[in-house]
Amino acid sequence: MGEGLAAAFGAVELCSHGRLLLVVEVVSTDSEVVDRIIKKAGYAEAGISRYWFVKCDGGTAHRRALHPETGEYEPGPGGDQPLSWLLTAVPDLL
Repeated sequence: MGEGLAAAFGAVELCSHGRLLLVVEVVSTDSEVVDRIIKKAGYAEAGISRYWFVKCDGGTAHRRALHPETGEYEPGPGGDQPLSWLLTAVPDLL
């Protein structure tokens, strides 16, 4: 994991207490670059297998899964879902 982006945003610290499986990020216009690029890269570096984000002005939960070979997030199983789904679903993370 190391000293990279994950360490800068505390993802390494969180993962040291157990395997963190999912991050859900609420993205605002003012934080979009940090949330969707910088922090997402840190989560991938830390090996967090699922990254979901919701834009403040939208109604969709964008679900991404970490590809084990590339280390990049790709659209997750089941695709994007309405925000109402996110608020009532039990995530399938295994």
